[in-house]
Amino acid sequence: MSIEPQMADEVIDKLGGTRAVARLTGLTDGNISNWRRVQKKLGGQPKTVFAGIPKPWRMYIREKFPGVIREPEPSICKTCKQKLTA
Repeated sequence: MSIEPQMADEVIDKLGGTRAVARLTGLTDGNISNWRRVQKKLGGQPKTVFAGIPKPWRMYIREKFPGVIREPEPSICKTCKQKLTA
């Protein structure tokens, strides 16, 4: 599972942009741009589909740059008022 595209944009920008993240990861600028969005043909029509940051790279960024990826707020069970885990 990837993180949301808005968060992917935010993380890439916090790390210095597409080219900077490409240098940090050893990937191409194009690979990093695909984390932001990808064009795919769906039903014969081009459509923008968001890819997000793949889980292995998300884990790497979390480890190498603490605080850059903000964690989602935990869900709370309305019945028992306990935090739910994914």
